Amino acid sequence: MSLLPAIEKRRAYRALSNKPVAKEILDRLIEAAHTAPSSGNNQPWRIITTVEEQALEGLKETVVGGNYWAKQAPVIAAFVTHPSWSMSMGGRELAYFELGMAAMNYQIQAVEEGLVVHPIVGFD
Repeated sequence: MSLLPAIEKRRAYRALSNKPVAKEILDRLIEAAHTAPSSGNNQPWRIITTVEEQALEGLKETVVGGNYWAKQAPVIAAFVTHPSWSMSMGGRELAYFELGMAAMNYQIQAVEEGLVVHPIVGFD
């Protein structure tokens, strides 16, 4: 089995459906993220998934203009880390690298689930 099709299908599309995503699917996305490698298996990340309408509306108000498309998303997941949550080697903080691997696992699983996933940093 090849992962390349799922990796190649992942694109940062700006046309999103506002159709709700089933809890079982969201659980699999989190499971995929938590299987990412991390030093000492410490998993130095937190993923906060928001589906509740009032909370989503509050988050969507923080989206900057260029990310207007995100206002259609039925789910927003925030990926959070801090250097103190992981190891450092020779002055290099590993937490950010490890978080990136978890986020990519999440995205690949989302594609496998038939979802469009689009990472952003454009919020205030």
